Amino acid sequence: METFLQDIEEDPEIRQNVNLYRDDDAIDRLNKKMASLDLKEGRTTELDELNKSPIGQALDAGTATVGNEPRKILKGARKTTKGRALEEAAEVARKK
Repeated sequence: METFLQDIEEDPEIRQNVNLYRDDDAIDRLNKKMASLDLKEGRTTELDELNKSPIGQALDAGTATVGNEPRKILKGARKTTKGRALEEAAEVARKK
């Protein structure tokens, strides 16, 4: 962020098109949310749930809505490293 602000200050052409204002109320709200997050590794936080894609939510739930009808997901593929790790952990848990 600091580098971005320095670039704006140094370049008059960019600076004439950018207006930056500090919103102390927004900063306070974000700081309160950050303080309430549980950032311990391996735990799902509220922020993780909010940022999860609809596809990720459907894979976790095992159902997807097609049209207005819920459908059971028989097989799904996770493409990210984190997704594959979750899938592998679920598979190990199923085998126990």
